[in-house]
Amino acid sequence: MKYETFTDIDHALAMIAKNQETIDKRKKKYESDIAEAQKTIDLLSSEVESFCIKNRAKFKEPIKFLNNGSVGFRLNPPKILQLDRSFTVAKSLELIKKSFPGSYVKTKEERDNDEILTDYNANILDSSSLAAIGLKIEKSETFFISPVFETETVKIKSEVKR
Repeated sequence: MKYETFTDIDHALAMIAKNQETIDKRKKKYESDIAEAQKTIDLLSSEVESFCIKNRAKFKEPIKFLNNGSVGFRLNPPKILQLDRSFTVAKSLELIKKSFPGSYVKTKEERDNDEILTDYNANILDSSSLAAIGLKIEKSETFFISPVFETETVKIKSEVKR
């Protein structure tokens, strides 16, 4: 469609609102059916998982392919956890530094964007001082559409001139 005036845009917004309301009404209409179906899926999934855990010895491979899908056990990547509550992250970090000096500890240096923006807005930094350190401040804008729905205070015709 070709839009030539803001009146045309206003009509397009009305059509967007009308279509969004149709979507929302249909979602609401089927909300309970969807919730019931999700409940059934969750129950079946739990029962399938329990069966597979009990019968894990019957898995020759990590995945068992069946006619209507597959079930299996996926090995997750290893993760490091605290041994118990007596070891906090800070305590573990301290012990690592003592036991393995120079290893297993990251130090991350990064630019403090919040402080730079604060100082720029307070005129402590300007464009030339930022350019001297290889930086610049860029402001951008994002276009948005915000239609008024019929359920709100204003009702707009949904015809668009062509």
